[in-house]
Amino acid sequence: GGGGGLNVTVRPALGVRDAARLSLASDDIAVAVGCDAGRADGLYAWGNAVDQALGVADGRCPQLGSVVAAPRPVRGRAGVAGPFRGEQVLQLAAAAVFSVALRADGVVLAWGSKLLGSASVDSPQYLFGSPPTSLVTALSAGWEHALLLMDDGTLRGFGRDTNGQLGGADTDNIKPQPVGGFPSGTTVKLMAAGAQHSLVITDDGRASAL
Repeated sequence: GGGGGLNVTVRPALGVRDAARLSLASDDIAVAVGCDAGRADGLYAWGNAVDQALGVADGRCPQLGSVVAAPRPVRGRAGVAGPFRGEQVLQLAAAAVFSVALRADGVVLAWGSKLLGSASVDSPQYLFGSPPTSLVTALSAGWEHALLLMDDGTLRGFGRDTNGQLGGADTDNIKPQPVGGFPSGTTVKLMAAGAQHSLVITDDGRASAL
């Protein structure tokens, strides 16, 4: 119109119903939608599939290379039942080149970039084994790192630590490690991962930036 506004067309995400959770990575347009327990495969993704960040069966658009143009289920390895089928997803976080999800039972899985191993991981991996050795209550992801709040109040993280966002010394953590910089016995209440930094609030009300 004459007002110079932006005309936006809203389109349905085909194949996704009863969506309950959503996460968006701004640069790579990796979008994941978690559905209620018992619904189909439980978790869907679409967008830029660079570094296997979507973890979906191959549904890439030939004209757009790595782009997955329509929602597809996030599934396990070939011949293995998907880890989200029949499970409720509490939290999702889409980073630039990987994704991480927290199930209602405290199990956390991640897939995508080689930050999770020697090569890109194309299917969800249990970060603490299955059954898990540790349970997660909340998560947050930045550009190339993620924070995990454990059920005992401690904080762990994985991914790039080039700016100290994981409290380390410029190292990359392939597996979740305790976030450094906090005295032993510290209990974390809230945390958030920015692009290349982290914010933490402990049970004494103190806020810290990494």
